[in-house]
Formats: sequence, C-alpha cells, structure tokens
Amino acid sequence: MKIKHFVIFITLSCFFSCTEQPKGLKTIKGKQININNEVSISKEIDSFITPFKLQIAADSVLNASLSYAPKVILKESDKMNSPLGNLLADIIYEQSDSVFYSETGKHVDFALLNYGGIRANIPIGNITKKLVYKIMPFENKIIIAELPSEAITELLAYLIEKKRGHPVSKQIQLILDKNRKLKKFTINGQKTSPNKTYFVATYDFLYNGGDAMNFFKKSVNTYQTNYLARDAMTDYFMKKDTIISNTDDRFIIK
Repeated sequence: MKIKHFVIFITLSCFFSCTEQPKGLKTIKGKQININNEVSISKEIDSFITPFKLQIAADSVLNASLSYAPKVILKESDKMNSPLGNLLADIIYEQSDSVFYSETGKHVDFALLNYGGIRANIPIGNITKKLVYKIMPFENKIIIAELPSEAITELLAYLIEKKRGHPVSKQIQLILDKNRKLKKFTINGQKTSPNKTYFVATYDFLYNGGDAMNFFKKSVNTYQTNYLARDAMTDYFMKKDTIISNTDDRFIIK
C-alpha cells in the first residue's frame, strides 16, 4: 500500500508540475506622444489607409450638389423628342458654342446627340456629379463638325428614318405629317441654304460613325474642343440653381 500511495503521489506531482500556469496581464506601461510634425509617417500605415482616403475624397466630390431638379426629367417620351434629350442637347450646344466662339469668333448652329448615349434619368432632388456620370458614363468629347448642305440633307433623312428621337438642340425644328413625310425643316428659323455650311456640335463617337451617323464623314472642317461631354454637363449644372426641361416643338408630327 505504501508503494502504491508513493506512485500516486509522484504521478500527481508530475501532472501539476507540467501543467501550464494561466497567463494574465500584470503591468501596463505607456508614454504620451504629441502629434506634431516631429512624428514621422509610418509607411505601412500610410499605404494601408491611402485607398480609403482617396475613396472618401472621391465620394465627397461625386456627392456634392451641382443643381436641383424639382421634378423628374425623363429620357423616354412618346414623341420624337424627350425632356432629358432636349436638355442634354441644349447643354452641349450652349457649352460648346461658348468655347467655339472664343476660339474662332463663330457660333455653333445646333447640336446633335444620340438617344442611346443617355443612360439614366434625372430624379427629383439634387443633381450631383455622380448622377452626371450615370447619365453620361462614356469618355465622349465634343467635336464641332462643319457640314455642307448635302450632309445636312442626309442628317435630316437619318432623323426621319430612325424614329428614335435622337436629341437635337432647340435651334432645330422638324415637322412631319402623319405619314412621316417632311413638311418643314429649319435651323434657327431659316430654311437650309445649298451654298452654306453649318457648324454642328456632337460627340467624337458619333462623328466617327457611331450609330451609323455617316453624314459626318462629309464634314469640310472639324474643330476638336477636348471638352468632355460629361464636363460640359457638370459646368452647366453648376451655373444653374434649378433645372427644368419639357418637350417642345423642335420635333412635331401632325
């Protein structure tokens, strides 16, 4: 029995001696570090937070209010022209005309865009740069093409044939009968002249044949603005407190 008890004692002693003792916090030491120019930047921390800083900065710019829309401005319309299409064409006309006139002393006659290039409506509320990116997500630049009357005739036939309501600025009026036969076409209230050329503001995508706008190939001169359509829209919204757009009589079928 003594030997048995001795063995048990030795076994228990070994067990408790080998068991890891629980660890805990015993002391805390610290020092105050003043945040000033003497503190060097940690490269590891800086590289970690930089993407988040950039994202926050970008969001603050994109979410800033440029203007305000008191009602929805839609791309869709039962007519050949739509509120949003009218608005964007007028914006491109106004912004490009200012640039073109300052460089050449000449005015843009009208603007022509494409229906498919409009990718979002304008809802009620603040118009932000993020919304502008949604409306115009492409890197399209504005080009001024000088078109002869022959090309204008082809442009007119294109608008009648496509039935898509490609946006044109308010300088254009196109009147068709119920059979879509031409009744009247004017630019700035005047009939087209066979001996005159016309300056048309459009996107470089369309100028290069996008949406089958091949009449631009007949341009006699081209002016590169290097002005992004999206930037033109942003600049326009920034100078307008409230944005309202409606359909009007630039396209009429009767």
